[in-house]
Amino acid sequence: MPAPLLQLVRRTLYRPHLENGLSVAVGVAFAGMAVGWLEGLAAGIAAATGALCASVADQPDPLPEKPWHMGGVVVMSVAATLLALFAKNTPAALTAATGATGFAAGIVTAYGRRGLGLGMAAVIAFVLTMSSTITGTRDILLHTAVFAAGAVIYALFALISAWLFDRRVRRLLLAEAMRSFVRYLRTKARLLDAAAGESADFAGLLEAHASLVERLQIARDAIYARSAPGWQRQQVRALIALLDAFETILSSDADIEILQASVHRHLLGRLRAFTTALADDVEALLAAYPRPVRIDDHEAAHQAILAEIARIAGTGDDDLMAEAAFRSTADKLALSARRLQALKAALDGDETGDAGIDLSSFRQSAPGSLAVLAKQFRIGAPAMRFAIRLSLAMMTGLAITFVVPDFAHSSWILLTIALIMRANYSVTRQRRADRVIGTLFGCLLAAALLAVVPPGYLLAIVAISVGVSHAFAVVNYRVTAVSASISSLLLLHFIQPAAQHVLLERMVDTLIGAAISYAFAFLLPNWERNALPGALANLLKADAEFAKQALSMTRLELPYRVARKTLFDSVAALSGLVRRMADEPQTGRDLLTRLNNLLSANYLLLSDLSSMQVLFGLRKGQLDEARANAYLAEIGDRVNTYLTTRGGDLKSPERLTRVTRDDLLKPNGMSVLKRRLIHIDHAARRVARLVDEIRG
Repeated sequence: MPAPLLQLVRRTLYRPHLENGLSVAVGVAFAGMAVGWLEGLAAGIAAATGALCASVADQPDPLPEKPWHMGGVVVMSVAATLLALFAKNTPAALTAATGATGFAAGIVTAYGRRGLGLGMAAVIAFVLTMSSTITGTRDILLHTAVFAAGAVIYALFALISAWLFDRRVRRLLLAEAMRSFVRYLRTKARLLDAAAGESADFAGLLEAHASLVERLQIARDAIYARSAPGWQRQQVRALIALLDAFETILSSDADIEILQASVHRHLLGRLRAFTTALADDVEALLAAYPRPVRIDDHEAAHQAILAEIARIAGTGDDDLMAEAAFRSTADKLALSARRLQALKAALDGDETGDAGIDLSSFRQSAPGSLAVLAKQFRIGAPAMRFAIRLSLAMMTGLAITFVVPDFAHSSWILLTIALIMRANYSVTRQRRADRVIGTLFGCLLAAALLAVVPPGYLLAIVAISVGVSHAFAVVNYRVTAVSASISSLLLLHFIQPAAQHVLLERMVDTLIGAAISYAFAFLLPNWERNALPGALANLLKADAEFAKQALSMTRLELPYRVARKTLFDSVAALSGLVRRMADEPQTGRDLLTRLNNLLSANYLLLSDLSSMQVLFGLRKGQLDEARANAYLAEIGDRVNTYLTTRGGDLKSPERLTRVTRDDLLKPNGMSVLKRRLIHIDHAARRVARLVDEIRG
């Protein structure tokens, strides 16, 4: 295979979600076929159904936590199966069991993403089982035992696979973070093409930033979970180096507004080319990983930019502030290139550069105690409100099938409701459209498969469909809806072989389920706007703490990195909240505009603050320590006042005057520091003012 094509295949297929989906498909097929080979096709279908339900919670989780997740999903899915089998022949009992299953699935979302998987596994097990024709206590217990065997076989398969491929999974998660970093760099390069004030390009940069922060956190959770000597420490060093490179690149956006307004478009082109070259370097590291590869230090490009800035300054051009911004940005990009060399060294196995910090401070703490559930049993708790919505929606869907049993089919309606409904309106709204479209195509494909594929091979197709559904669940739900429809219809065909699962019926059921999901989204809703005051408060608090750490020449490594991570997380949380608010009814366009302006302003403040440690690293020897510390203390107090007490009416900084023409013509450490601190004062004041406007 030609090298370019091989690299394309690697970039396309070697992704954590695809490999996770492949693992799920193999595990489900193994469980179903192993039991089917021993006990026959019917037992194989029951075991495959158990494996399918267990697979819902199988994500690339940190290895120490995986046994708890897999054990929980086995218990919940087996319990739901047993409940459905005993209740399915009595309408009152089935209604109560449906409500209880929906409530349990909703309340466990208090445990976050992992809780959502537990709940969905229980619902899928319940819905698929309630359609079976099994009766009698002996047959019920036998079916449950076979179902449980399939779930346990899959859970053991998942645990063994996770242990065997832990190194590869962590490597894939690190590669995914690097891939997001490439996207961020290329988005930043495109921003340098934009004229000042073009918000669309900046919105793209904010989105790429939020995506990168999310990928970095996923990588942290897995890579920092185990950090013994050897390859585990190598991955830790590589991730820390990637984070440091990210911060340096982030700091280079501090002067983006000045650069975009400059008339020196050719210099912007050089910065754009420099940034694109850095993206190419990360992509080269990614393509070769874990093999060594050479990347350029780009010092020649850096010196050429500085020489061009000097030439422009020598012509008497009066645009001195822009020239200072170009010089500062070029220096930061050059430092970024050196940071990428550190990333390369870490990937190559160099054992230097370990930060020696407490890694547990940077992992997300997954709630796991029963006390978490106990706190949800109040009407104001988000998980409680979602549990009530989901429970009542599922009981309503079941009631419709009782009224018109020949027109509506309970299993498909309940499955549609459970797969569409989520705790927030925005995701429910999007999944509704994806589910309807995906079901249409899934039904067409399932009908074709049932017509032409021998029954013995359909189980393998079920496993493949489950793997595809799993792989794309958080990447492209429309693909998941297509493949989930195929696997569900084929399983229902085996469970109810006499039923006619035709296209029109399934579409009607899907539309009914989608309509019920949408209607109940307005019952006890968790509107994102209700979380806005808390998100704004968290952002300002994180800004203030990071400013405190950044505006210090004596950097304390652990507090600085924790404050940086907290601010990244706060920005990403607010960005996600704003995206979801945009889909909610009664969200005013003016509020969204102000929130997007706040995100842009806060990003620039974050860039400014990140640039301080870069400045100290590059120019500390040029600083008058006493005067520098006095400046830092004054601006630090002012920024804290802006962000904590609404002190937007403060006068101009007393100790700092505007940067003079001589400072810009002959920059030194103190003049660069003054310019940056004045910029930080302005950026923090703007953030505080925008928050005040939003709060009203």
